[in-house]
Amino acid sequence: MKELITMSNLPDTLYVELSKEDQRKLWRKLQTISVKALAEKLKIPVRNLYKYKENNSGYPINVLRKLIELTGLTPEILTVKTQRASEPIKDCKLPICLTEDFTEFLGYLMGDGGIDFQLGVHFTTDNLEDINRFKELVQKIFGSIKFQFKNYKTRYTLYYPKTLGILLTKVIGLPKGSKVESELAVPEKLIQDFNDPLKVKFIKAFYECDGFATEIGIGQAGKNLEAPPKVLLQLKSFLEALGFSSSYIKKSTNYITPKTKKLRSRWVLKIKDKEEKKKFILLIAPKKFKGYVS
Repeated sequence: MKELITMSNLPDTLYVELSKEDQRKLWRKLQTISVKALAEKLKIPVRNLYKYKENNSGYPINVLRKLIELTGLTPEILTVKTQRASEPIKDCKLPICLTEDFTEFLGYLMGDGGIDFQLGVHFTTDNLEDINRFKELVQKIFGSIKFQFKNYKTRYTLYYPKTLGILLTKVIGLPKGSKVESELAVPEKLIQDFNDPLKVKFIKAFYECDGFATEIGIGQAGKNLEAPPKVLLQLKSFLEALGFSSSYIKKSTNYITPKTKKLRSRWVLKIKDKEEKKKFILLIAPKKFKGYVS
């Protein structure tokens, strides 16, 4: 199983608190060396090391890596946070791996979610079932994170802190900002490890967000007027690997963006063959359809 987020690739801008048990284990292993000598070895101020030892401050990632290397400790449960006031991720269990839950989460995030320029993570839908599933996946994959839930009457939005956004952008490789302008797609480093079950989970979640309900199709906007959005090409490739040989992409319309007045295109991924449409409904989109096949 491919490891995505590990102690070795956590961004250096993050800080980590150990569980009480791991904190005791770490300093029990370090008791043969004085704090002063250890500080000199690590080239950090003694007062800082005392703060870490007394659990008065989270460990900078680069310091904790060195301590782990010295002791051979494998932390089981972590609290991951930023230096300042962003909410932490508690009960985080590393490594975080490429699982069916992860690709389902990615499908929801890329469909109806996003990461803003301040690295906050959001997910917006009019479906409370999807809201609850997204919350469940975040906690199951990453750990316990405080979030804001907003009911805007016609839609619901979940807001997560930048701690999560840092992991998704700096480690997983997702872009921040507009999905159209950034040409959002599944990071290439993940694609090669997508087996069929992972592809199915991703497509199902993405279709739940952006799929049509009266005919089989997925619409996406793209900034390239001559080529479809990369995520549609990836979805088509996934479908072909699953046996949907009649899938195709066509341009729908061009449009002008309201704020920037830029010309953009809408594209649609569809399936032509009637039997493949039935298969698609059963495998990918049973929630969207009530026995309807176009």
